[in-house]
Amino acid sequence: MAFEATRILHRLGCDVRILNPSSLPTRDSVDASHASVQELRSLSLWSDGHIWCLPEQHSNLTAIFKNQIDWILLSTGSVRPHFQLFGDRYNRKEKVEKEAKKIAAAKNIVDKI
Repeated sequence: MAFEATRILHRLGCDVRILNPSSLPTRDSVDASHASVQELRSLSLWSDGHIWCLPEQHSNLTAIFKNQIDWILLSTGSVRPHFQLFGDRYNRKEKVEKEAKKIAAAKNIVDKI
């Protein structure tokens, strides 16, 4: 799903980066200078917005996802994400396309300012 969202956003003119959190350590288990932590933080600072693709686990967020959020510093101007879980397993492609169009429209408005 992440690659499909990337494809759609790229076609809409967005510059998209993907972060694989597999090497991200658990919060506070290592120093913040860890390479994966620095990559996550630099991408967060670089971006105008985030789209997070993750599996649902018992209709909730996974621990890996929560761990990523914990590593992002609020002191840099970041905000906690607003979650919109798609819920059902059907029509996800259409839902991703709809969200991508909203982001592209917002980007166009900001570019005109």
